[in-house]
Amino acid sequence: MVTSRWQQVAERQRRRYYEITELGHQTLSKKLVEWQSFSIAVDKLMGLGTDGPKANL
Repeated sequence: MVTSRWQQVAERQRRRYYEITELGHQTLSKKLVEWQSFSIAVDKLMGLGTDGPKANL
């Protein structure tokens, strides 16, 4: 899901670079949808829908 590579940046220095793969992008998208769904459910449970917090908590 993530690849990495070393790159020489100075005579004695190397830097590691990371890049998300296509599978990583797909997984991230799925997990984001899952998180948003969970977050909405918790907000509803806590009475924090789109109208803000309920006054009688």
